[in-house]
Amino acid sequence: HNGPIFNLGPSLRHENWTVNDILLAGLPVSMTLGMFAILTAIIIGLSAGTLSALKPKTWIDSLAFLVSIIGISLPTFVIGVCLLMIFSVWLHLFPISGWGTWKHIVHPSLTLSLPFAAYIAQLTRSGMLEQLRSNHIRTARAKGLSEYSVVLKHAMKNAILPVLSYIGPAAAAARLRPGPAGPRHCGPRPRLRPPALCRWPSAGSWHQALS
Repeated sequence: HNGPIFNLGPSLRHENWTVNDILLAGLPVSMTLGMFAILTAIIIGLSAGTLSALKPKTWIDSLAFLVSIIGISLPTFVIGVCLLMIFSVWLHLFPISGWGTWKHIVHPSLTLSLPFAAYIAQLTRSGMLEQLRSNHIRTARAKGLSEYSVVLKHAMKNAILPVLSYIGPAAAAARLRPGPAGPRHCGPRPRLRPPALCRWPSAGSWHQALS
């Protein structure tokens, strides 16, 4: 039995459902989407930011910067529609909608991850550039350490600190309200969110139950 504090009452939109039941039904889906989105964002952002820092003023750096700007500037529903057309309509790699298999997770998690990945890439690039110019990195290279060891064992562990500070708010934003989140804010909610675009039964799709 729910106490008065946690009992949100019956839904005014869905008969024979309480708001608690609706939220509990969609919460696992939202958590799954948020987890995969953040993991995808970390992988893409760290990789792009590191490559961009290692190859400054090259086409790789320019391409990473362009993709970052697009990821930050475009709303997630625009990115989602574009990815839907490419991977589902043209290439037929993933289903257009639904929920149940790993293929249903790829498109919405990738859509939601790109704005976060763009910020992570920029933070990683800035941190790596600063670290690669530092004295301890010059010393490590002078000792004959491999570039792999210099980058991943010495430069990355300090450059990643701003990223770690950002991942916490980003993870909360990804799970609770899908949308771009910058270092100082958790961006506006897009009118058409990735779960709604892919017809996922997430908690966000039931927001009207609270009305």
